[in-house]
Amino acid sequence: MTLVPFLRSLVFVYIQLSLGLALGHSQLGSKTETTNFPKSSFPAMAKVDEAAIATSYGKLVLSFEANEGQSDPQVKFLSRGSGYSLFLTDTSAVLALAPTPNVARSKQRSELGGAWALTAQKTKTDVLRMDLAGASHGRPMIGTDRLPGNANYFIGNDPAKWRTDVPTFAKVRFPAVYSGIDLVYYGNQRQLEFDFEVTPGADPNQIKLHFSGQDKLKLNSEGDLMIATNNNQVVLHKPVVYQLKTSDRQSEQASQREAVKGGFALLGGNTVEFRLGGYDKRRKLIIDPTLTYSTYLGGSGDDKGNGDYALGIAVDSGGNAYVTGVAWSAGFPVTKGAFQTSSDDQESSAFVTKMNPSGTALVYSTFLSGNFADQGNGIAVDAVGDAYVVGTTSSDHFPVTKDAIQGYNAGAQYGSPNAFISKLDSSGSSLLFSTYLGGSGRNYSGPPGDSGLAIAVDAHGNAYVTGQAYSDDFPVTDGAFQTYNMSMSEGSNAFVAKLNTTAPALIYSTYLGGSSDDTGNGIAVDAKGNAYLTGAAGSSDFPVTKGAFQVVNLEANAFVTKLNAAGSGLSYSTFLGGSSGEVGYSIAVDSSGSAYVTGSTSSMDFPITSKAFQKMNNAPPDGSSTAFVSKVDPGGTALIYSTYLGGTGGEDVGKGIAIDSSGDALVAGNGSEMGFPVTVDAFQKVAIFSQSTTAPFVTKLNANGSGLIYSTYLGGSGGEYGFGDEGSAIAADSLGSVYFTGTAQSLDFPVTSNAYQSYNGSGSVESNAFIAKFSFVPPIATVTSLTSDSNPQQLGIDVTFAARVRSVKGNGTPTGMMVFTVDGITMANEALDGSGRAVYMPGSLPMGKHTITATYSGDVVYSASGTSLTQTISPLAVSTPTFYPLAGTYPVATQFKIESATSGATIYYTTDGSRPTTESMRYTAPLTASTTETVRAIAVKGDVSSVPASGTYNIIPSAIPTETSIYSFRNPFYSGESMTFAAKVTGIEGSSPTGSVIFRHGAVVLGTASLAGGVASFTTSSLVPGIYSITAFYSGNQTFAASISTNLPQTVVGVAAPTFYPLPGTYQLPTQFIIETATPGAAIYYTTDGSTPTADSSTYTGAMTAFSTETIRAIAVSGGSTSATSSSTYSLQPSALTTDTSIKSSLNPSLLGQGIIFTATVKSASGRVPTGSVLFRHGATVIGKSTLSKGTATIAVSTLIPSTYSVTAFYMGNSTNAASISLNLVQVVNK
Repeated sequence: MTLVPFLRSLVFVYIQLSLGLALGHSQLGSKTETTNFPKSSFPAMAKVDEAAIATSYGKLVLSFEANEGQSDPQVKFLSRGSGYSLFLTDTSAVLALAPTPNVARSKQRSELGGAWALTAQKTKTDVLRMDLAGASHGRPMIGTDRLPGNANYFIGNDPAKWRTDVPTFAKVRFPAVYSGIDLVYYGNQRQLEFDFEVTPGADPNQIKLHFSGQDKLKLNSEGDLMIATNNNQVVLHKPVVYQLKTSDRQSEQASQREAVKGGFALLGGNTVEFRLGGYDKRRKLIIDPTLTYSTYLGGSGDDKGNGDYALGIAVDSGGNAYVTGVAWSAGFPVTKGAFQTSSDDQESSAFVTKMNPSGTALVYSTFLSGNFADQGNGIAVDAVGDAYVVGTTSSDHFPVTKDAIQGYNAGAQYGSPNAFISKLDSSGSSLLFSTYLGGSGRNYSGPPGDSGLAIAVDAHGNAYVTGQAYSDDFPVTDGAFQTYNMSMSEGSNAFVAKLNTTAPALIYSTYLGGSSDDTGNGIAVDAKGNAYLTGAAGSSDFPVTKGAFQVVNLEANAFVTKLNAAGSGLSYSTFLGGSSGEVGYSIAVDSSGSAYVTGSTSSMDFPITSKAFQKMNNAPPDGSSTAFVSKVDPGGTALIYSTYLGGTGGEDVGKGIAIDSSGDALVAGNGSEMGFPVTVDAFQKVAIFSQSTTAPFVTKLNANGSGLIYSTYLGGSGGEYGFGDEGSAIAADSLGSVYFTGTAQSLDFPVTSNAYQSYNGSGSVESNAFIAKFSFVPPIATVTSLTSDSNPQQLGIDVTFAARVRSVKGNGTPTGMMVFTVDGITMANEALDGSGRAVYMPGSLPMGKHTITATYSGDVVYSASGTSLTQTISPLAVSTPTFYPLAGTYPVATQFKIESATSGATIYYTTDGSRPTTESMRYTAPLTASTTETVRAIAVKGDVSSVPASGTYNIIPSAIPTETSIYSFRNPFYSGESMTFAAKVTGIEGSSPTGSVIFRHGAVVLGTASLAGGVASFTTSSLVPGIYSITAFYSGNQTFAASISTNLPQTVVGVAAPTFYPLPGTYQLPTQFIIETATPGAAIYYTTDGSTPTADSSTYTGAMTAFSTETIRAIAVSGGSTSATSSSTYSLQPSALTTDTSIKSSLNPSLLGQGIIFTATVKSASGRVPTGSVLFRHGATVIGKSTLSKGTATIAVSTLIPSTYSVTAFYMGNSTNAASISLNLVQVVNK
């Protein structure tokens, strides 16, 4: 729960607080605090600079309901969250902490892996009350920012007590709660927040918070208010206080901020007040904190304990993040159409992934590998979105282009790697350029060869790379600065190369090093083509320039070097370090030519400037490391600033650095658990290690290096064997967003609810990569409008909705997606056009009132917004006539009827093609078409006429009779997903009719599809929940007669019931599982005590682990609709015997309508014949279930529509035999 002020007028004072909630108790090493919020909802992360983890990666709206009789009369507004309910009265906020399981960490975790044990002990509800002592009762609370959608309560059997259309609001304002002070409650990403808004001259000392229902109040060492209840702990974080320098209300988001001292004070009697330092009472005062985006990226690892690691990141102008690294998982996520969708070797593969701006989907993801070990180390992107990757390959069949500068691995014969440089197009489907770069590795008697470690790209598409060269025959160019490897004793030199990737050529290539061991780790390039490098210099004679800042290598120091644009000489080169050793890992350069460097140092005498943020190395003086950040002047002669960055743990290191438009340095790396500097508004103030000692960090250092603007940990509790999460690289865009990547061993690494991958695919034994995005500039607010082309509209007539998004300031046009829902069910996700407009055409809607909602999801610049309207579908004034049988081709004279659904209507018709009127022939009895005839008809009641209907009956005696059948692959379907119906039309003697098929529900035409090979397929996603009677009508042609199928009852369900993976069954070891739903954006709630889940049950946020036999029941909820309940039992039987399941098909490929028999065979390791049940599935869709008989189970299926299916057989196991699943059987169904 967060108390965060919403910035309004610059003449206000704002008091903003952050309330973190810890529900239940769990043992994490010596720590006993855990949270009952979803794992993606962490304590609010405020930022000094509106730094929030980007809201575009996973916003969830918290709503407030007006009390219209659904609660106690004292309650004015109420809100429900995960694990709590909030009730707002005139002077109080009452927090009811729902009964929560006392979840205990399993002792087996360190041995077997997994997440939380599911065993739980119920606890009682805690009620915490916060009263506003001395508050006014004068003015009532009001709801503001009305939300689309209402709440409905149908409780009991007395309709008088039901409450419908209860309005919901994004905020609740309590005006003048104290003299000159308003109180505003609202939500931010599912966290409760509230602000005190203090007008000029008002006294914030009036505010007194009195608590009741707690066991104890205390302030911790960080100034947080700790509120302990019987079963839970609530943390009210110390306020962050600042004022804005600007006086322009419209500029407040971009204002410079001045810190003001402030905090809590305990007054006794369970009462708390604020104590503030001096501040300008003419200007706004803000007391702040806020929040993030984050996703896993990876597969299940390999069988050798290796996982997936991200090592480099870049970002384009559209906010797409590009990541490279190393993948050991065969199941690493790749996209269809990508350059390389499978890995050829059993070793590691490089990968390149492009993540969309919202972090919810892959634009592309591809392997980049040969026949042995490959690794991507660095990545850059140009203005058109082409990605440049550098790395290391031991393959002799690494993918290179025909115009490669070096087409072979020169070290392969010695088992030594070479560097590679590759360029992928913006779609990730084509390799524009790729080359080896390296020598034979002959300067070292073994595998170490040449590695590319970092890359930069200039405006002309030239790639600049650096790394480590052991070879004495590394390719260098004439006139290069250093044309030979100076290293002795099997050491390495750094290298620097510039490559033209458009007309491939090695523009220059040079060694850079001395007689010992030197490595280039980071590279940057300025607008003039000068290359800036940093790394580790083991050589005392590493080349430095006269007048450089440090010309003596005190002890294996870092180096900073500027190489001229021709690669022929040093503009400057300097050591950077003290007496105990350093490594420079990353470098950036600004427009003035100043270089920013980060890395690690063990020296107590590392060069630090006088106004540095941290002047002392706090790490133990035993060779332990701390990070450093240094800014070198354009001439390389002095440090503009230089600071340590670390705590007392001794494992801090800066791995990546970027700079923003203000000259602030953005640093990423790894921080140890003790004392790493974080800001009070950090997203994660304390590393949550339980099985490791380091966690990734992101730090924003101000432009003069004297202070932190923002700093936070970002990590989980670690994985098995003591391995933790690691930060590798960072990038920044021009809009103030920061992109961060690395490696996550943890199962509980913080991810957002709508992230592309919400769980660690390796299950903590191995690692996945992660990608996170922080935004330091708030998005621009938007307004969404929604219109209907006809409201009300008549039944059976199509309606079209148009939504448009506009920025509330400026002339920019938002981009991204618009989500349309009908009665709370997501029906379409449409892209905005160039004007910010999106159109949804659902066809005709059922009769009645429908709530249509349009929600803009936001982009990297603009915030989300939404609106709704009520669409009325009224009965046709007079229904359009229908013909039966339907008009088409018939071989004999055909009698037909004309009908209207309007009672008492008179039908008039013509047979000459003219439009019918009341002067036309009056229909009184069935008609007969003896020759080809076109009939047009209207229905008339009173003075109102229907829309004309038209039908042509072709009487062709030679027409070949046909038969039409209709198929639906799955029943039920889920509203909003694509539903495909197939019709098969056959003629006598196997002839194949042509023409088209009309798919109908009753008299309503759903769509038309052309026959191909006798089969027509129609796909729709616009059916709202209900039961439909679908027919397929073939209208015939000059050769074939018409025919109609029988009725197909089709059920459409509002929300897809959850599914579990792996499937429930008997397992020998603790089993990690995930819960999914096919309904996009639906929330999942679950229970583990056998009770029926509701929206007040535990919220599913990521992979879980069953450590003992557990039954999990789950529902999915979307837009107020709830799915059927799914139940899953994971039975843990360590003594269960291993089984093997196989599957085969009786007919493959098959044709539409043909029967297929799938047979599963289950064998036990004991040799005994297993018993039990087998599920046959295509993906998550259950095709059928069958009981084993003599070790086999069969199902017969004839409803598969033309497609390719991946069918599996899952044996569920029993008390004797463990569950097992077959390999995928690819079943092809042709037309």
